[in-house]
Amino acid sequence: MAPTIAKTVKRMLKFNSELTINVKLTYSNDELECFKLLELCPDVFGQRNTKKFRGFLFSKKSVDEALNNKKNVKLRNFYINPPSIPNHELLCSEVDIKQNQIYCAGRYNKYSRSLPQSPWIKNNQRRFNSSVQELIAKDVLNLFKADDYLFSSSGREDVDVRMLGTGRPFSIELINPKCTKITQKQIDALMDKINNENGEKIRVQDMTTVSKDHLKLSARYDNCFQGSLEIIALMDKINKENGEKIRVQDMTTVSKDHLKLLKDGEDSKTKTYEALCVSKNPLTKEHLLNISKCTPLVVNQKTPIRVLHRRANLVRLKTIHSMDATIIPHSRNDNQTFFCLKLVTQAGTYVKEFVNGDFGRTLPNLGTLLNDPDIDILALDVLNIDLDWPPKKKAYTFVTRN
Repeated sequence: MAPTIAKTVKRMLKFNSELTINVKLTYSNDELECFKLLELCPDVFGQRNTKKFRGFLFSKKSVDEALNNKKNVKLRNFYINPPSIPNHELLCSEVDIKQNQIYCAGRYNKYSRSLPQSPWIKNNQRRFNSSVQELIAKDVLNLFKADDYLFSSSGREDVDVRMLGTGRPFSIELINPKCTKITQKQIDALMDKINNENGEKIRVQDMTTVSKDHLKLSARYDNCFQGSLEIIALMDKINKENGEKIRVQDMTTVSKDHLKLLKDGEDSKTKTYEALCVSKNPLTKEHLLNISKCTPLVVNQKTPIRVLHRRANLVRLKTIHSMDATIIPHSRNDNQTFFCLKLVTQAGTYVKEFVNGDFGRTLPNLGTLLNDPDIDILALDVLNIDLDWPPKKKAYTFVTRN
């Protein structure tokens, strides 16, 4: 039948094709003819009469198992040979067309302190009107005419944390896309659209298509880069619409093989943060200078209280690779000290809890290092994620916001 369909639609038949056409054929006397097998092989079909199989006794697998049973020497006693000519035709009951997934990747910056990475829904109510995921994916979904999508990223930032610098790597798996011949020009135009519409919230960059292997981060980046003008247009569209919230960059298509590389890099990468901190007590430059001498520093972090309701209560060992603090002058008439803390950490480090101690659940913490229990964090920015992904042919532009 497959060659007939290929000839009818004027397409070459390939069993490893990106496009799959499933044709379901039904025959009205199927069950009637199979019931004889029930008497012949009760052990094969009897166990299927359970809720698990919802009362359907016969499947292709079970029928094949019965017919291939070499012990069934009585087969001719149950069926006439040759079989009688059917008096009903085969009917085509369903045609299902599926296209393999396409993977689009890039990096995003988030400038808003009130924008979650993914939709935040609690008790069937939205906590925030939008998310980074939705601001980026809506236009990507429309460009590829896909049925649905899956959004992934290399880690995530809290809703009140900005993602600056070179941005956070992300990927979008497009389910059953109808448009598959997308050029980099289209994707870049889409990036511009996203960034222009959401410029104060997010920014997208380096969008492209990649293979699934690239989400695993191998060394074959240059081989998977797809020059495509449409992807450039897509980036432009996203950035124009979202310029105050987010920006996308380096957007492209990738293969499925590269998706694993994105997740594998989560545990091995380092991240650079900048935190605005405050102490109720007066601190000197000498105090802050001492903390830079403590690195590299291994900290024990119990699961933070703020996420304990959705994550296992574990102890994680994380490394602070470097720290540098600078006092911020102010004109307030009190003893408070404001300072900017820049630190490079192992991926997965809870930076907020390292600063405030989380009621002693993170040890050592900044308070124990400075012998000051009254330190808190006012704002946090991610400046850089040390992960060279997705593949690119040009250097990243370092993006900062005041």
